[in-house]
Amino acid sequence: MIRLFVLLGVGFLVSCAPPETVKVPFFDDFERDRLGDNWYMLENADWEIKNGALHSANARNVPLWLKLKLPKNVVIEFDAWAEKTNFCDLKCEIFADGRIHASGYIIILGGWKNQISTIARLDEHEKTRVEKRPTNCDPKAKHHFKIIRYNGKIEWYLNGELYMERVDNEPLYGRKNNRFAFSNWVTDAYYDNLSIKEYKP
Repeated sequence: MIRLFVLLGVGFLVSCAPPETVKVPFFDDFERDRLGDNWYMLENADWEIKNGALHSANARNVPLWLKLKLPKNVVIEFDAWAEKTNFCDLKCEIFADGRIHASGYIIILGGWKNQISTIARLDEHEKTRVEKRPTNCDPKAKHHFKIIRYNGKIEWYLNGELYMERVDNEPLYGRKNNRFAFSNWVTDAYYDNLSIKEYKP
């Protein structure tokens, strides 16, 4: 009987994201030495705080999850930039399950060595993903992301201008689609000044 409870407990932890520790409105400027209890990884990766910003150079699609449940309509903003590379490949995941990479929408700036920017659904290589080519991404610049999700529409503003949008007739939301993460493959990527708040038109 004890073994059964242990197995059930392990299954629960594997299938569910950790409970939320913060709520909207939320802000993180990463001005500290360690990630802290509001962030988590389910596999080992090189996410760290470096020079007052979130940093990863080799996460290989192991997301850094925030212990926050996104509201259905939301505004997410942050700064992002790359160093020591000649491409951007800066990305985040929204309305995901808090456990698995590409379990929600994946927003990528200058992916595939600056060839493609995309808003993809459940798969970075989704056949019907929304794309922008050329990406017009300057890998040496600091970029400000503003992402608005209202009902089934995602609007992505880059440096103050509308960059891309996507309408989903079956929008992802609910217990299995309400988490946010920063993500990275092998870019020397930095993220800072994260703001998450409810969108109220």
